[in-house]
This record gives sequence, structure tokens and C-alpha cells, in this order.
Amino acid sequence: MKTIFPTGVTIYNPDSAYNGYFLEASRMRFGNHEKSLYRSSNMQDDSGITLRDMNGNVVNSWKTPQSKMCLRAELQPNGDMFVMFRKDKFMLYNWEGKLLESLMPASFGKCSRNEGRLTPEGDIIYLLVREVPKEFLENVKDCTTEWWGVMKRKGVRLIGDSIIISDWKGNINWQWDTWEHLDVNDFSPVNALSDWTHGNTSRILPENKWYDDGDQRFKPGNILFNPRNLDKIMLIDRDTRDIVWTWTHNEKGGLSHCHDPLMIEKGLPGEGNIILFDNGLFPRTRKRVGQSIIYELNPQTGEVIWRYDTVGYSNMAFFSKTMGTQQRLPNGNTFISEDNVGRLFQVAPSVDHPDGGDIVWEFISRASVTRCSMVPYDYTPQLRALPSPQEMRVTPPGNWYTRIKPDSQRQNEQDVFEVIAHDPEPKYPTTSGFTWLGFCLSSATIDELMLIQDFPMTRNLAKAINAWSRENGGFRNTKDLLKVTGLTKDLLDKFPVKMDEKFQVMLLYTGKLKGEKQ
Repeated sequence: MKTIFPTGVTIYNPDSAYNGYFLEASRMRFGNHEKSLYRSSNMQDDSGITLRDMNGNVVNSWKTPQSKMCLRAELQPNGDMFVMFRKDKFMLYNWEGKLLESLMPASFGKCSRNEGRLTPEGDIIYLLVREVPKEFLENVKDCTTEWWGVMKRKGVRLIGDSIIISDWKGNINWQWDTWEHLDVNDFSPVNALSDWTHGNTSRILPENKWYDDGDQRFKPGNILFNPRNLDKIMLIDRDTRDIVWTWTHNEKGGLSHCHDPLMIEKGLPGEGNIILFDNGLFPRTRKRVGQSIIYELNPQTGEVIWRYDTVGYSNMAFFSKTMGTQQRLPNGNTFISEDNVGRLFQVAPSVDHPDGGDIVWEFISRASVTRCSMVPYDYTPQLRALPSPQEMRVTPPGNWYTRIKPDSQRQNEQDVFEVIAHDPEPKYPTTSGFTWLGFCLSSATIDELMLIQDFPMTRNLAKAINAWSRENGGFRNTKDLLKVTGLTKDLLDKFPVKMDEKFQVMLLYTGKLKGEKQ
């Protein structure tokens, strides 16, 4: 894993990105757990919640209690900030940071699922963690699973969830208990003996075209619920309390402890579709190791309309083992909050891109984050009163051109990086006076493959190489290369690739890169 993380805005294409403000809800000084540390100990401030422009400049911040970890923060259209903290507390601040409301709802359960938000009526919808009552435990059966063999579940303490809608005084207006509606013998083998459901999403369904066309399942006000550990998402009819719709799939082993499904609201590209963050925490196949996926699906047909996924099998180009969220933006881009690593980015969809789209904006936080989001420039009265921010392009240098200067060569704290034409201390063979640069063929992008000089690389061939690697978990030998459509033995003889014996991977040697001055 990386040890150096450039922070702040690392990529920004104002012409392709959706330009607005983004909410950086950090996990404060704790990282993903309370004993974790920030990446940098030299912090400029202790703000837990910060609103920034596209270049990372602070627009507003909310000073939150130092003793509490922020689990979720949502900016309201009037400028108020709704925050959920660990230790089971909800708070509502105004734009200036004054506390308006607070609620500690855990009178008969523990609220610790990172899930709480305001309803359109101004109430709070949240999840309480509760023990399954004894009378329901009597229905639990021992069983045999494919992975773990015999599972002794009968008589074991199980934890479920209650969906609660209450006002700010704690008065409960609506309640739905998992054990009354779900089969206690439907479980994930990896969480079979205690944490049965682990709900992490309870969203009020917005107005949508499906209901307008007569599909009663998608009635606005129904609740989209995600019991994470059951690897499925479902819709609960708020009036009848029945489960009226469920979705899962079997691709790459199926859902893997996903987070934050939401229905795209009217007026946005893909309206009515459901988009979710599938973490890949307990993958069932080798192809899912170290890989998170964003899915967009048609809820009526169950068909996946779009996805964003990168090469798996330890590449970890996109992976948050827990937490994470996504948001469809007005220009069709998708905002993604990769919470564990503190990475926020925008993807512009592209049918030609193997991942599903191009990254047109990226921000690296100094800590892990939690459920970040974007808002338009005119989202609140306070923002409408501000001058329009500058939108300054940020183009990162290629990773193979950048190095960190020795301490003795730095003029100041900011003078750290040096952009170079080639490696001054080559570890790969050189020819004609320039260094050959190598990178792993299994994780090479189409654009990287197209940089090869002195080889008849076409874009179709680059796509075929990239696609085979993605589907098969990478290249392990030259025999694998011959399985790529279009890569004949004659071409393979010209292909600048070799086996790295130390790491047991196929390395691609690019030689002089096209279009670059040495």
C-alpha cells in the first residue's frame, strides 16, 4: 500500500467536471477508528465538517465536539447542518455553527449504524441496533454452509435492527423491526453468529417516474432499506410495512456488504434508477479481491445500467472495505466518496473507458471521511450571496515522472516534488540514451498501453489486453497473453514485456513514451 498521499485537489478538469461545492465530513482526528491517526500530524485546524470549492478552498466549516466522531453530515437547503455522531447523538447546527437541536435517541437500543438523516417533514429517520427477542430466536435453525460447514446458530444471541422515524423530542412516529419481517434463517455465513442484519441505509423514496406510471411498489415515502450483512437491498411499504421489492445479483459472487443505495431524483440523469456502493468487504470470488464497485440499476427490470469498477485482485485502485457513498450529479457525472482512504472523486461516464468513465476531479483528504457529498453553487441563501469561485485546472504529472526531492535540495516546505523526464537512477535496461520505464501489465490502463513506442499497438488491442486482465485477475505468464484476442505470437515477439521473478507479475517496459521530450 502507498505510504505517501498527496492531499488536496489532485485532478480537476473544469470543462468536464460538475462544478459546485463539496462537503468534506472527516472522521476528525480518529481516522476509521478512534485510536487511528491522521495521515498528517501537522493539522491546520480541527474542523470535523468543511465545505470547500472545487480547488479545495474552505467556504465554511462547523466546529464539532472533539470527543465525538462524525458519522454523517448533510447540508440542508436553508444552510443548516445535520450531523450524526458516534455515541448515539444527532445535532442540527445553523450556518454560523450555533446548535439548534439535539437528540440522543438510544432509549431502548443502540444507534451505531452510521445511519441517520432528516426526512422531508423534518423528522429523523435512523436505525437502532437491538437484540432479536427470545421468541423469535426459537425459530433459528442450525445449518450447513458451503464455506464453513455446520453452523450452530440455534440459541446464539443475534443482533438486528429497528428502523425508527421520530421527532426531535424523541417521540416515535413509525417503527419497523427486522425480526418481524425478515427470515432469521436468511443470513450471511461470515456474520452468522451475532451481527445478523447490520442495516446501514434507511432512505425515504423520492418522487419518481415508476410510481407516476402506476407501479405502487415505488410509492414516494416508502423506505429503501439495506441490511448490509444479507447482501441485498429492499423497499418497505410505509403503510402496509410489507417488503415490496428486493434486489441482489450473482455477478462476481454477488453483492459484498454494500452501502448507501439511493434512488436518483427527478431531473437528474438516470432519474428513477437506484445507485449503490458495493464495497467488496467479503468477496466470494478471486476477481473481487480489493475491488469496490458502483452499480446503477433499473429497479423495475433489475438490469445494471452502468457501473464503475477498476481492476481487482490486489490492484486496489478503488476500494473502501467499509463505508462509502455515491451521488448522481446534474451533468451526468457521479460523485464517489471512497471513505476508508479519504478519497473523493468525480467520474464522467464513457462507453469507451473500461472502468465506466474518466476521473475528472479528485480530492484527497488528510483523514478518512464519511458519506461526503456535493451541492450546487446556489444551494443555500448563504452560498448565493458569495461571489462565484475560481475554477482552476489541476493536471497531475504522470506517476513515472515524479519523484520527491532529497531534504537538502528543498527550498521550503512546499518545494518537495520534482518532475523529471526519466529515472535518474535506472533499474531497468536503457537504450539509445533513455531509460525504459516499467509498470505492471495486469493493471495497465488503455491509455498507458497506447504510450508504447516501436510496437503496432492499436486501441482495440489495448482494450482487449485490458479487458482480459480485468476478467481473469491479471497476467501470470506469456501463455496468458496469447489468450488475448488479436495478440498473435508474431506480435508477442515484439511486445516489450517480461516476467518479474521477485513479484511474479508480468511487467511492461514502455521505452520512450510517445509525445514526451526526454
